[in-house]
Amino acid sequence: MTDIGGLDGAELARHLRDPEGAAGLAVIGGLAVVNAAGSALALEQLGLESGMAVLELGCGLGDLAAAVTASGEGVRYVGVDRSKTMIAAATERHAEAIASGETEFHLATSEALPFARETFDRVLSLGLIHFWTDPAASLAEVRRVLRPAGRMAMGCLGPDRAPPFAVTDNGFHLRPADEWRDLCVAAGFAGCEVVKLDDPERPQGLLVMADA
Repeated sequence: MTDIGGLDGAELARHLRDPEGAAGLAVIGGLAVVNAAGSALALEQLGLESGMAVLELGCGLGDLAAAVTASGEGVRYVGVDRSKTMIAAATERHAEAIASGETEFHLATSEALPFARETFDRVLSLGLIHFWTDPAASLAEVRRVLRPAGRMAMGCLGPDRAPPFAVTDNGFHLRPADEWRDLCVAAGFAGCEVVKLDDPERPQGLLVMADA
């Protein structure tokens, strides 16, 4: 992820944060392999069951939509992203699933989710929350839209072994596990567990999991 289309670190970080145009599509298109382990673990930890409604924050191209809806009968997937480029591309790629009513995409930010209270059984996110400047506000929104007994699983970069471009000047806010636990409890979650994704070939990631 450090050499995509000749992008320097700042440009790469910008498109990871807010993908735009052809460069944004190339950057986000390359994330599937990078996020594979985190994606699999997040889906496993969510414990998806038939009839559930699942929200993905920072959905990008909607790569996880099919896996989510295939996890049980009547499972519904909703993806949100702040990037117009991503929402347009995801909408085009998943036209059939959208027409069936099992998948939808919305242009929105995690600080102001356009959904009523207790809309979702599960909330999923990968590669977004390390960009949050106000994690308390975003976590409060996640807690608001989760139903009782709901659960979230959100993957991010940790402060250990972070790539050189993942710095505050480029919009990254890398928080240790203890800080994520405190933030989740303060937002009203019943508890929080943080697991390290410690693949020696990749930057260290964290999976933040909490129950409503």
